[in-house]
Amino acid sequence: MWALRNIHNRDVLSVAGPFMHRLMLLSGETVNVAIRNGNEAVLIGQKECKSMVRMCAPLGSRLPLHASGAGKALLYPLTEEELVGDRRQYRFAAVYADHSGGFTYPA
Repeated sequence: MWALRNIHNRDVLSVAGPFMHRLMLLSGETVNVAIRNGNEAVLIGQKECKSMVRMCAPLGSRLPLHASGAGKALLYPLTEEELVGDRRQYRFAAVYADHSGGFTYPA
């Protein structure tokens, strides 16, 4: 099963690679690609910036959907109904809504 996921990830990364590189050059920041796994974003690709000070999480790192940039990007296209369902299913902590850069979940 891991091998199948790994092949799929390579396809995504081969397409995303040039965009990641350009975004890294334009922003001067490290660029990550993540996939959703339940209530987490799993980092599958990364293009490190050249700055002396930079953020680099190891590939395979798991980040909370509701409290990470990658997670919020994965949640963005969901409808309000889907967000409510996710919040109930995964029991997102309500306290994060106040500290998540303006991204809040419906009650």
